[in-house]
Amino acid sequence: MGRPLALVDGAKPRRGPSLEFMVTPLEDLPPSLADVLQAEDHDKHLFRSPLRVYQLLLDLTEFVRRHSGGIHAVCYPNVRAQRGLGWAHGTSRNNLVAWAIGHGFRPVKREGNGQVPGGDSQDEASGEVNEQAVAGADEGLSVNVHRLRRTVLERGGKPVAHTRETFHNYLRTSQPAVERGRVVMREALEEEVAKARAVQEIPVLTDEFLARAAEDPERAAADVGLDAETFARLISGEQDAVLVGCTDPENSPVTGPGKPCGASFLDDCLRCANARALPRQLPVQIETHRRLKHLQRDLDPRLWSHRHSESFARLSDLLGQYTAAERADARERVTVTERRLVDDLINGRLDLR
Repeated sequence: MGRPLALVDGAKPRRGPSLEFMVTPLEDLPPSLADVLQAEDHDKHLFRSPLRVYQLLLDLTEFVRRHSGGIHAVCYPNVRAQRGLGWAHGTSRNNLVAWAIGHGFRPVKREGNGQVPGGDSQDEASGEVNEQAVAGADEGLSVNVHRLRRTVLERGGKPVAHTRETFHNYLRTSQPAVERGRVVMREALEEEVAKARAVQEIPVLTDEFLARAAEDPERAAADVGLDAETFARLISGEQDAVLVGCTDPENSPVTGPGKPCGASFLDDCLRCANARALPRQLPVQIETHRRLKHLQRDLDPRLWSHRHSESFARLSDLLGQYTAAERADARERVTVTERRLVDDLINGRLDLR
C-alpha cells in the first residue's frame, strides 16, 4: 500500500487558459522515514509533510465551509463585508505579508514607487528582494513571497504552472541557481574539450621524417604504426584525400569496414583516425583555412559556426604544427589548380551525393 496522497485542485485565471488550472499532489512521508520520526507525542510531528499541513488547513477551515457552503480549502469569515459578516476564499501575497507583520516579521523595504527593489508589478516573478537591504541580522527577519516561490522552484528544478520565461526570471535572481548553472556549463564545456582532445590529432609526417623514410622505409612505417605497403601508398600520394592522406580508405569509421569511404573531405577527414598530414598538402590546407576565415566574415555567425567552426579549429591546430616560415612558403606556392580544388571542396562538389 502506497503512502497517503491528496490531489489539490487550484486555479489562477491570470496565467491564461493553458496554465490556469493545476493539480498539485501532496504526499505524506514514506513509512521508512515516518518510523524515524515516531514518538509518543504525535502532535509534535504534525507538520512533518505537505499532506499533514494540508490536513491541518482543512481542519481549521471546516467551520467556515460548513456555515458558508463553500468548497475551498482556504476560506475565512470576512468581517468587512457590506452586509455584516461574509465569507471569502483564496489567498494572495497581501495575506502572507499581513500575517508576517502581525507575527513580528519586518516588512520588506520598498522603493519610492511602491515596488520591491528589482520587482515588476506585471511580472509574476516580481518582488525581487535587494539582498543587501535585508542582509542585516540586527534588523530582524523578513518574509518575502518572491523568495518563497523561488525556493520552491530551486528545489523542484522545473516550472510549477509557469511559463519557461517566468521560471527563468525567478532563477535569474537566485545565486545558488546561478552557481549551479555555471558548474553545469563548465562541466559540459570541459566534457566537449575532453572529447575533442580524445579524438586522435592528425599526425604530421615532416620533411625530416620523410627523408629518413627514404633511407629505411620499413622502420619509418613501423614508427607510424603502418605496414610497409600502406606506408608506400601514403607517401606516394595514391591515397590523398585533398587535405590529408588516408591510411585505410576501406576501413572508414564513417561508412564502416569493407566499404569505400564516403566521408566529407572537409569535415570528416580532419577528425578521422586514418588521416595523416604530409608537407605537400600544406598549400591546400592553408588555402582552405583562408577561405573558411573569409566565410566567417560573410556568413551569418550561427550558420558559419554550425557548418565550419570545427573544421576551421582542426585546420588551425594542424597548421600550428608547422613553423611560420613553412606556412609563409606554402602560401606562396598555392597554384591555380589548388585554388580550384579548394573551391570545389568548400562548395561541397567533392562530396558524394
